[in-house]
Amino acid sequence: MLNHNFQRYYFTKQTLGQVYRKWEGAPYERPRVVRLKVEQTIGDGSGKRYAYIDTRQKPTRSVKEIISTLYQFGRKDAMPGIEEIADGTYIPNGGNNVSFKNCIQHPDTYYSGNKWHINPPEGFAYMNLWSMDNIKRSTYEEVDCTETVVVKTIYDPCPVGYHLPTSNAFTGFSLTGRNTQGVVGPTYTLFSNGKWEAPGWYFHTIPYPGPVDIEQGRIIIYFYCCPINVKKSRKDRLNR
Repeated sequence: MLNHNFQRYYFTKQTLGQVYRKWEGAPYERPRVVRLKVEQTIGDGSGKRYAYIDTRQKPTRSVKEIISTLYQFGRKDAMPGIEEIADGTYIPNGGNNVSFKNCIQHPDTYYSGNKWHINPPEGFAYMNLWSMDNIKRSTYEEVDCTETVVVKTIYDPCPVGYHLPTSNAFTGFSLTGRNTQGVVGPTYTLFSNGKWEAPGWYFHTIPYPGPVDIEQGRIIIYFYCCPINVKKSRKDRLNR
């Protein structure tokens, strides 16, 4: 993937914890061709004549349903992605009580609210939970995306040999390379709607049917890095 400055970053093709819930269709995705050659047993003075018969077959309709584990910022323990689980317990809204202590003692609880970025040292007032040497944060008004080498921490859920990327890897999500609150429209700068522009593809989103914010602890918001401030009205719905 290229960022706003056309620097190249490498990501896995499948997200961490991805599994297929349903996969129907042919084991191939491109059309297949079978060629049959018909040739004379005995030719004339000019030699044997032959011809080719090609049979083309398109792949059948493919249906793929996937699900993956999801992660809340700074936590190594995965969220299940569904509210009803077959075994054990899961609490989708633990309230505005996020802290190191609670996250370690209650890996089955998703915490909402804003204590993860205020009131240190109780909350997650830290920018380096997934990168030890990161000391910068970015806001809508002040952009501090960094290319600092990632020093993996114990809170990084990635397997051995992998780590979370630097913040600069995501600057290609906007036209300006800066954080933005805009989603669609001529005055906004966030790629959207699946259209193509010179820097790359717009990002197509699927609206969640109803108002969603971090105060509600909805299951849809496990990991959000854009937007940062999520205090939306009913018409300004956060997309998943």
